[in-house]
Amino acid sequence: MKQVERGHWTNEAKEYYYAKRAEALGVRNREDSLKQNSTDVSNDTTVPSQEDHADALGVSRPTIARWEKDRKEIAEDPELAAKATTLEGYKEAKKAVRTDVKQSREKACYTPSHLSSNRTTSY
Repeated sequence: MKQVERGHWTNEAKEYYYAKRAEALGVRNREDSLKQNSTDVSNDTTVPSQEDHADALGVSRPTIARWEKDRKEIAEDPELAAKATTLEGYKEAKKAVRTDVKQSREKACYTPSHLSSNRTTSY
């Protein structure tokens, strides 16, 4: 963790490290965080929240949220999950996920139902 604290890691390396850390430790849901009472005794074995992961890596919570979204999409596809065992493989898997998301957005924007108009023109 000293390398992360000193800023010697690239963002890609931090993201890969986060993916492996989250896979091993898990990520506590927001609902679970809200249920936890502030008077509860601290338990070091609880699953870290996104904010806990962000603090450990020295990044913001929204950054972790973006990384978590990518990590979940990669984990859902067995082929991409198998590829993401190394930093380079994780980069390739993330690129594939981003390409798929971009293509699905473009496809949704240009469907015939969006291109046709329901208005009639009267002269």
